[in-house]
Amino acid sequence: MSFDVVNWDRFFKDNPPKVIMDVGSYDGSDAILFKKKYPDARVFAFEADKKNYEDFKSTCAANNVSFVFTAVSNVDGEIMFSSSVGQFPYSGSIFEAEPLVFQKYPTMRFKSPEKVPCTTLDTFCKKEGISGIDLIYMDVQSAEATVLEGLHDIRPKVIYCETCAFKEYKSGMTEEAFDALMEGKGYHVIERLPGNTLYKYNDLKLEDIKIHCIGDSHVSVFNGMDKISENWPCPWDSIPYFSTYRLGPVLAYNLVTPGHHSMSNLFHILGGLPKESYVLLSFGEIDCRMHLIRQKEIQKKPLEALVQECVHRYFQTLLEVKNKGFKVIVWGIPGTSNVDCFELKDESTSPHYGTYVERNQAIRFFNNELSALCKTNGMYFLSIFEELVDEANRTKVEEYYMDLNHVGKKAMPLIIKKIKKLLSVR
Repeated sequence: MSFDVVNWDRFFKDNPPKVIMDVGSYDGSDAILFKKKYPDARVFAFEADKKNYEDFKSTCAANNVSFVFTAVSNVDGEIMFSSSVGQFPYSGSIFEAEPLVFQKYPTMRFKSPEKVPCTTLDTFCKKEGISGIDLIYMDVQSAEATVLEGLHDIRPKVIYCETCAFKEYKSGMTEEAFDALMEGKGYHVIERLPGNTLYKYNDLKLEDIKIHCIGDSHVSVFNGMDKISENWPCPWDSIPYFSTYRLGPVLAYNLVTPGHHSMSNLFHILGGLPKESYVLLSFGEIDCRMHLIRQKEIQKKPLEALVQECVHRYFQTLLEVKNKGFKVIVWGIPGTSNVDCFELKDESTSPHYGTYVERNQAIRFFNNELSALCKTNGMYFLSIFEELVDEANRTKVEEYYMDLNHVGKKAMPLIIKKIKKLLSVR
C-alpha cells in the first residue's frame, strides 16, 4: 500500500479528519505521513508483530503517532498470529498462508503462530473515548473482513485496504465477497488501485435526492400508480424521490434531429432543473417494439447494425445532457410483452411488429450497446431487463407489467433496489 496514490483531500479538504487508524501498520510510516498532512488528527497505528512494534515505536512516538501493539479483529483478548520474517517482515497474519504465497515469494518465511493481544475497533474506540472514525487505512493480509466485523455500528467515512491477498491466506474471503460485505455495510467502491481498493460510506439516502424521469410513456413506472403519466409534471406522481415528465411517443432515433419537437421539449424541461440534478432518460422502447425489426426487412440489414445506429444517434443527446452538468441515468428498455404481431396499428391498440422474441432480441442489443456507452462516458445505466427476460429472449415475469407494453408498480421494489446500488445510496 502507498499513501501517495490517493488524493485524500477529495474527502477531507473542507472537513479535516479527526481520527485516522492505520491497521497493520508495520513501521508506522504511512501513519506518520497522515499525521504530517493532518496534524490535528488523532492518528493510531496498530501492529501485531512484536518485533516490528519494538523496532518502530520510538519513531512513531517522536512523530506524535499512537503506536499500539495489538492485532485488530472481531474478538477482544488474544488471538493467534503468525509473524513473517526475513525479506518480508510485513506479511504476518492471523490466517495461515496458502501455498500460492510461497510460489509467488519463494523466500517468504513465517514463525509458528503465537498468542498476541487483540482488540476490536469498537472496544478500542470506547476505551479511547472516540465516537467516530474518519479513515481506516488497512493492510492485514486477508483479515480485513474480521476487522470490519469488529467495528460493530461504527461506520468510518473512508476505508482504504489491501484486497489482493485474499487468495494468499486461508481466510475463505474473495475480492468479490469482500465488495459484497462492504456494500452490505453501506460502502461503495470509489477507486481500484493496484492491489488495493478505496471505499466510501454512503451517508446519502434515496429519500434525500430527486430523480427527474423524462421520456416516453415508460417513465410512467416511476409515478408509482399503474397509470400512464400525463405531460409534465405528472399530477399523480406518488413516490417523493421521482418526478415524471412524459414527452409522448418519442423515438430514440429522432431525438437528436435538430429542431425536432421532442428535443425542444426535453431541453425546455432541463432548463428549469437545478444543475447537477439526477436526470433519468427513457427512450428507445418504441423503436424496438415497432420500427427496428421492420427496418431490418425493408433495408435488408442485420438487426444489430440497425440497433447500433439507433443507439449512437440517441447517445448524442445523452452526451449533450451530461455536458450541461446533469447526472444522467439511462433507463434500459424492459422486455416486451408476449405478443406476436406483424402489423403497425394505430397507437390506441398498442402497436407491435415482429415476434416478441425478435423484439426482445432487439431490446437486448439496444441495452447492451447503451450500457457499454454509459460505462465509458460516466453515466449510470439502470435496467431490469435481465430479470424479466430469459436467455432465449422470452419474457418470463409478466406479472410486473401493468399492460401489454409497460412495467408497473409491482416492479418498483426491484427498481428501487437497483437504483440504491447504482447510486450508492441507502
